Amino acid sequence: MDQSLNLNKILSSLADTTRRDILRRVRRQGKQQYVSLSPPAFANAAEYLEWYRRLWEERYDSLEAYLNKEQQDGRSNQD
Repeated sequence: MDQSLNLNKILSSLADTTRRDILRRVRRQGKQQYVSLSPPAFANAAEYLEWYRRLWEERYDSLEAYLNKEQQDGRSNQD
């Protein structure tokens, strides 16, 4: 009876798609654990981060241009 309960637990665990996905990506050998990643899973995060990278790059470029102009204007006024 105990064995059938364990078998039911195992089979119900494998019926869960998330758990099956984890089992596909993770395998253990002794104390070492190997994990493989799926690059397409990170595509949305990469797009999101790239949008912010471009945004901040534009803002820093704008700030740099402003500071350079202010510095030049300050030098012109001193002459």
